[in-house]
Amino acid sequence: MKTMKIAASIAALGTLGAAFAQNNNALSSDVTLRAGIVLPLNSAMRDASNLWGGVGLDYRFPSQAFHFGRNSETYLSADWFFRSTSGSHGNVFPVAINQRFYTGVPGTNLSSYGRTYVSVGLGAAFIDVGGGSQAEFMGRGAFGIEFGPHVVAEAVLTLSGQTRRDASANALGIYLGYRF
Repeated sequence: MKTMKIAASIAALGTLGAAFAQNNNALSSDVTLRAGIVLPLNSAMRDASNLWGGVGLDYRFPSQAFHFGRNSETYLSADWFFRSTSGSHGNVFPVAINQRFYTGVPGTNLSSYGRTYVSVGLGAAFIDVGGGSQAEFMGRGAFGIEFGPHVVAEAVLTLSGQTRRDASANALGIYLGYRF
């Protein structure tokens, strides 16, 4: 269990380190730090608690891997869903490669405060809920609003396969973030 947590942390840090090495000016709004609440959609997670904490780190790649037009960008997301900061009541670590698509024109409808976007991603969730750790394939979707160059709000839906103990990373996260 502890080995899986360490391996997941090292993998996430290694991937972020490689991404930072691509650009000397990586902190010029390529990194977003998010924090918020996570509402579990899986009974194994709800058995531990109906409300979890969540923190996340997004890294936007300066050289875009996929070109879906001017209004999209590729980024890596790494999250931590936790019941307690000690990790004793369960943890989930979703890591995904995502594509963000900007949808609105600032000043219209939901975009009256800034740009809106949707994103989709695929990756793995490292799940340690209900005893035993296991990695599962995961999908991720988000809707967000940028309130300017630095502040973002985001709702994230995470869905994954189930572990042997019927736990999954199925959850809805609501975050407030700061883009550096």
